[in-house]
Amino acid sequence: MDKNLVGKELIFLQLTDGTKRYWSFRRSKWFEAIKKECQNVKNNVGLLDMTAFAKCRIKGPKAEEFLDHLVANKLPQKKIWES
Repeated sequence: MDKNLVGKELIFLQLTDGTKRYWSFRRSKWFEAIKKECQNVKNNVGLLDMTAFAKCRIKGPKAEEFLDHLVANKLPQKKIWES
């Protein structure tokens, strides 16, 4: 992995106007492309995936087994999620 990209968002946008990619904290060449995208969402419709913000309460005898299957890693042995 490129160490210069660690901790930075990656934009998966295809530039079709020949614009070169470069990173900046100021207004970059991406500004017009993002502006068009925002205007399109404002005037038409957009979809925002906010599943990362969901909070679910999983209860029952097989809750731990279900969560262990659902997540990519094993759950910690210490049940830190119990209140």
